[in-house]
Amino acid sequence: MKNELRGVANPHTRFAVAVLACAWIVAAGPAPAQRPTHAQNSKNQQERPDADISIVDLQFMDLSTAVDVLRDAGVNVRTAFDPRVQSIILYGPAKQLRLAERLLSELEARNERVAEKVPTIIPVRHRDVESIRNLLARNYGGRGTDIGADEENQSLVVRADEGDLESIRSLVRQFDTPRASLRLQFFFVRGVVGGDDPNDGQPWEPGLPKSLRPVAASLSEAGVSHVTLLAPLIANALEQERFAASGAVMESSGSEVRFEVEGEARIGDDGQTARLELQGQVRRYGIGAKIGEVRSIFSVETSLSVEVGDYVVLAAAPGTLEDTDALGLVVRVNRDDARQ
Repeated sequence: MKNELRGVANPHTRFAVAVLACAWIVAAGPAPAQRPTHAQNSKNQQERPDADISIVDLQFMDLSTAVDVLRDAGVNVRTAFDPRVQSIILYGPAKQLRLAERLLSELEARNERVAEKVPTIIPVRHRDVESIRNLLARNYGGRGTDIGADEENQSLVVRADEGDLESIRSLVRQFDTPRASLRLQFFFVRGVVGGDDPNDGQPWEPGLPKSLRPVAASLSEAGVSHVTLLAPLIANALEQERFAASGAVMESSGSEVRFEVEGEARIGDDGQTARLELQGQVRRYGIGAKIGEVRSIFSVETSLSVEVGDYVVLAAAPGTLEDTDALGLVVRVNRDDARQ
């Protein structure tokens, strides 16, 4: 037996030894994984191009702006930034990291040159300072020029070369013009859809002001006759400022009909047109014996350009005063110094 074990001459004995060896390996299981060392991690990052990391210090460039620039430029890196040390962290393929570093370096150098320029304060007296800043930034962005808006002091803060600075001053003088004082007239009119023309063939009632009769003639082409004025409203406002006007009339039934307009207007660059944003509505309050009840009779919301001084019908639609009624809103925009 001793000789057989030493020489492993018996094939059954060899099989038994092999089986015991396999059983021991299965029972023991795989060897526990060793935690990689810091040196191994660094080596793996160098070997894997998608695991490279770079930290870029920025002194003259806003960190969130830097992230936006890399994204807009299509640089394929992940970013994070630490505002405590004014640094941006880049993670990605080595080639993309070098591209990101070069782009940030060039932008940082440009911002440094801008920061070295003495800031110039340009007052804005009439217009919105942020709007003018945005307009100038579109024309001078990326040229080593920085334009900021100090809304509290209604001023622009500009860092630019002398040549650009003079151009910016000239543009500010062009855009910073006094706001036009506007006189807006609104006329709520009422007509009859499909009615006859008893007034010698004229589509308006005798009390309609002469200035509105061309409007009535225009409405007659849409089948509206017996046009009469329900309520005139007038609003005086500076352009690009909100205006509002309202009025009310009492009906024989005791109900109150209230007319309201609000919006914003500005004169076009040609001085002959006006851009108008407008909401108008008519409501009836206290209908018959139902005190406190409110009913919407007419409503319009629109945006359009009108010729200064012209009467323009913004809307005409069936109303709910009577079954055959139609209501319309007419507007006229004038400069306040050109009242007629």
